[in-house]
Amino acid sequence: MNSCEQVFWAKCLNVDEVVLWEIRNLCNLMNVIFSEAVDCQVHKLRKEKCCGCEVNHPSQKRHDCLTMSEEEGWIIHGSEAVKRVIEHQTVSKQFTEAIRVMKLDPHEHVIQHFKNLTKDPETTAEFLKDLKFKSNFPEYQAILGYLSYWSEEH
Repeated sequence: MNSCEQVFWAKCLNVDEVVLWEIRNLCNLMNVIFSEAVDCQVHKLRKEKCCGCEVNHPSQKRHDCLTMSEEEGWIIHGSEAVKRVIEHQTVSKQFTEAIRVMKLDPHEHVIQHFKNLTKDPETTAEFLKDLKFKSNFPEYQAILGYLSYWSEEH
């Protein structure tokens, strides 16, 4: 890159804009990590709270864990799943690993965003449910796959 191009890009690239973009992306990543962790807990809770599973009923129609939709599982078990994720510190561990791998700073705004997510489990469950079922979740699958691998191996 010649010196004219460097000057052009330096003028176009405002450090504050980069930081704001990075903060927004880090908050989005945290939301997705949180949502995936809650989704895992919702699946566990569906199985734990299923009357058919408790009595080992032979009919699949008697198993709520099989007959309810994913979204119904979130509605019924979402806030308890959020509480479990917060209790196990799943998001903290996975998010810390993500920013370590990507060599990013844990900005104060991102830390505050996490604190806000952990204040009210019911509101957080509703927010994450909407994220899961009404957004562009596939964009984050690669990093979630890595984080899943990391959390299982370490």
